[in-house]
Amino acid sequence: MKKGAPGFLAAICISTVSTAALADLPQPGLWAISAEVNGKPGRGIQIDRQGSNLLVVSYYGYRSDGSATFAQAVGKVADDDKTFSADLKEYKNGPAIGGTVTSGELATLIGTLQMEFDTATSGSISLPGEKKQAFSRFTFEDLRHRLNANFYVTRVALHDTVFTTAQGTSTFKQSGDQLEFTLNDQHEKCSFKGDLTPHGDGFTSMGRNTCSDSLAPEDMFYKLEDLKVDNLGFLTGTLYISLTQSFTGVRADKLFGTCDRGRDDVNISMPGEGGRCTKSSLEFPLSDF
Repeated sequence: MKKGAPGFLAAICISTVSTAALADLPQPGLWAISAEVNGKPGRGIQIDRQGSNLLVVSYYGYRSDGSATFAQAVGKVADDDKTFSADLKEYKNGPAIGGTVTSGELATLIGTLQMEFDTATSGSISLPGEKKQAFSRFTFEDLRHRLNANFYVTRVALHDTVFTTAQGTSTFKQSGDQLEFTLNDQHEKCSFKGDLTPHGDGFTSMGRNTCSDSLAPEDMFYKLEDLKVDNLGFLTGTLYISLTQSFTGVRADKLFGTCDRGRDDVNISMPGEGGRCTKSSLEFPLSDF
């Protein structure tokens, strides 16, 4: 926080930021029906969000004769960012690969496509003539290795419509489906330990944490959502701290960090002196295929 402000855990009870209020649903990208994810070619749903609430949804699938097809639905997601309904249309007579340029045209109106989102990366889909099914943002790359690094972190918190910030260091250590990390600034040092679950192009972690702030309980619950480290080494995420596991009406901290693998301990007053993470240390290991 600002110099002289109390530690961030001490203020969790005075803020009423809703977790849903910070969600941007849904996350754009490739989605898949959960029951059909088996490592083989199947159906897919590509969601593109443009502007604040316009969704362009492309469906890739098959006809009853086995031939491939695609269809699209365009419309606005509801104000709650959780529901979407639009006509799903199939097209024909467009240009073929290597063929002449032609204009596609509407082939048929398949029916109504409906989607409901629980989180930015999960929900349910109702295709015309099919029952409601769970679907989620499809995860192709395993980017957990990016989380084994030091970061110089800026933490931004909202208290009663007033933003406060704190800057410090953080060390992340990932092992399989487990995550440990620290957040250190001028006022306190906090340690976190919990699970690690892929969600779309990022991760979610839930577990327990302790802080050196004497005003905070010794043991609390945390939830870290939308944790990402991009290919330039920038970390982002949303951190929730709670006295209970309900996480209702608790404070949310937005995390912004830069990766530093040049030393064992990032200097809080001179961030980046150890050197930025290299591109090779962040890229997807193709040898894992």
